[in-house]
Amino acid sequence: MSESSNKIRLFPLYAGAGKTEMTYAQAVRWLLSVNGYDDTSAKPKGKGLPSVGAGWLGKIGYIQASGENLFETLMLNLTLLKDGTECWGENKPCWELDAPKSAERTEILQPDNPAQLLTLQSRRLLLHRENGKVDGFSLLGGDFFPRESAFVEQMTIWRNATTKKNEPPVFVPCRHDAAKQFWREFPSVFCKGEGNVHQPGVVRWVEKVQQLRFLSPKRRINFRISAVQYGDKDFFVNDSFSDSLAFQAVLLDELGRGWQNRITDEISRCEQAASLVGHLAQDIATAAGDKNGNASINGNAVQDAINKATADAKKNGTTANGIAVTVPIQNAADAKNLTITIKAQTLDKLVTAKVRRFEITTNGLPSFGFTLDTLKMLNAQSKGGNLILRVSKAAVTSAKAKAAIGTRPVYEFSLVYVKGGKKVPLTDWQGKTVSVKLPYTPAANEQAGNLYAVYVNDKGKVQWLTKSSYDADQKAVIFEAQHFSIYGVGYKNPVPNFTDINGHWAKEHILFAVSRGLFSGTSKTTFSPNTTLTRGMFVTALGRLAGIDPADYQNGKFTDVKANAYYAPYVNWAASKGIVSGTTSSTFAPDSSITREQMAVIMKNYADKMGYSIPKTLAAVTFADNAQISSWAKDAVKAMQQAGVLSGKENNRFDPQGNATRAEAATVLHRFVEIVIDPQSANGWQQNDSGEWSYYKDGGPVKGWLSDDQKWYWLDKATGKMFSGGWKQIDGKWYYFYADGSMAVSTKVDGYEVGTDGARR
Repeated sequence: MSESSNKIRLFPLYAGAGKTEMTYAQAVRWLLSVNGYDDTSAKPKGKGLPSVGAGWLGKIGYIQASGENLFETLMLNLTLLKDGTECWGENKPCWELDAPKSAERTEILQPDNPAQLLTLQSRRLLLHRENGKVDGFSLLGGDFFPRESAFVEQMTIWRNATTKKNEPPVFVPCRHDAAKQFWREFPSVFCKGEGNVHQPGVVRWVEKVQQLRFLSPKRRINFRISAVQYGDKDFFVNDSFSDSLAFQAVLLDELGRGWQNRITDEISRCEQAASLVGHLAQDIATAAGDKNGNASINGNAVQDAINKATADAKKNGTTANGIAVTVPIQNAADAKNLTITIKAQTLDKLVTAKVRRFEITTNGLPSFGFTLDTLKMLNAQSKGGNLILRVSKAAVTSAKAKAAIGTRPVYEFSLVYVKGGKKVPLTDWQGKTVSVKLPYTPAANEQAGNLYAVYVNDKGKVQWLTKSSYDADQKAVIFEAQHFSIYGVGYKNPVPNFTDINGHWAKEHILFAVSRGLFSGTSKTTFSPNTTLTRGMFVTALGRLAGIDPADYQNGKFTDVKANAYYAPYVNWAASKGIVSGTTSSTFAPDSSITREQMAVIMKNYADKMGYSIPKTLAAVTFADNAQISSWAKDAVKAMQQAGVLSGKENNRFDPQGNATRAEAATVLHRFVEIVIDPQSANGWQQNDSGEWSYYKDGGPVKGWLSDDQKWYWLDKATGKMFSGGWKQIDGKWYYFYADGSMAVSTKVDGYEVGTDGARR
């Protein structure tokens, strides 16, 4: 066999009659060598044989298990069962066939031996044998499997590619990314039930070996993944990739399923973080501040973010909800000021694409959110010029401002546009708003419900913003600004001393509503959280939230509403706006109870009449008692549930005919304020209307293990409800969870030792 000068010499030079022949041992060496790379530049030898392209196994790569010696490696990769239960037939590789089957590629309905599966070229090379020697070979087009049986290939990952309904599963190979480390493939390679992924046969074989206890649970198993990246027209190799992953064999057993879930969760979090980092410049349009605190957001970068958001919406089936675009500003962590230039073309692209929400986030400084209506206003007001948004840390000097804010953060904001080289302040926002997040961590003695955003005017006077709230998940005070000036984090004292809300699930919501004057206590020391809500109470709270002047609504038409009643002007206001109707043309029944479905309708009416856009942040829920919801209330219940304003109760009930309580009303008002400011506040940790905790991500409840703020939680796999306050058996192991739902680790509970993994020893 002759060799070109640019290739590694595999054999010594021969002379004489046998120089064109190889022994079987040499032929094996050659086969192993050529299978390292798929040399597609070779021409087929023999008349009538087809030209070939790159072998499909070469393109997708392979996965193998490595033992401590050659024997172990062979045994770990010798998949004796082709489907986990049935043995293979007699081994006979393609190169041992007597003659080429044909000049065309041949379909193999179902392979019957593993020898056809173990090398990249096994279905393409035919050795010419004579008198115990090999004197040549034929390079064939390569036999192939039909799509429905291709997944029998043992050493790669497969995904379900079935696209039509009622079709049988069809598997295609998952191509390995040379830039992707093996640990990122852990869920699809080693975990069962990961979507439409089919595990490699070699992994299933090692699992079988582990289940039969041929391997010690503590034995480390090393898996290696390798792939080849071809160049133009498969004529050459651009790159190769190889990586390994080692772990204890017990992870492949039922005893290791709990750890698999945790590993998968952590990998998912890492992928999310990697996605954010990896798309800073391209996909989510990162704007980086310079050393002077200047940053710029241009149209090209935003267009990339719009394209990605649009593609994600199509994938998730949420195009009807519109798209949201976020631009993170990578300013210095200790920055005291930041100037952000929003290019004119950026505004044009955002408006043209009908971006529902545009957010600018910062590193340690306030962040900003713009609705589509606000973007349209800014685009018209700026008259084709660039917008300049400036943020700077500030100080307050007046006694009232110091008393309200104390040492908490305070900032000054300004918004101008550039026209003719001059900066023109934007002062007329035409009633539109910008949502703002002031980063803050409450002190140990501070109740979240009593935290406010406060506005300080140029004379030092303070305005407490009723429509502001502390969002624990975002660790920020959020509010809507109708103009830019000086804003800070304030705290309302004193905290109401209600003895009947300690330990109540709605405590923070109640403190929120009371501190803002939406509700009063039933006495100095009681709130009566479980008392039935009346029609008069609820419209009063809504009127106070709307900030109406009671003096403007002294006259009304209802005979059962006394002029001196505390709720009278609010009833008159609500009726005049069409938020609530009377029980008759002349009566309102202010002391009558409100059902939960009635509360949903009133809240939807309030949002519609006050001009609020109700988001669809959460996936729609079909409640167990959905049939009991009145037909006239179904749309309102659905709208409020998807917005995150109203939730269900225990056992997935909505309880539509049940009377709403004062605690539930306070909770609804608090949620409404937050979702109007930031619709994404409906994600993260949330309580239902029975006080049960769930964690929402991308509009749906997370189920199984959850890691949050360096603590582990267990969320029911059926309902997503958090488990707390006791022992729970998960995947055959016992774990203890504290009252707040966090898992105990590295401690002793009830006389039992709890390990670093949280499992009882």
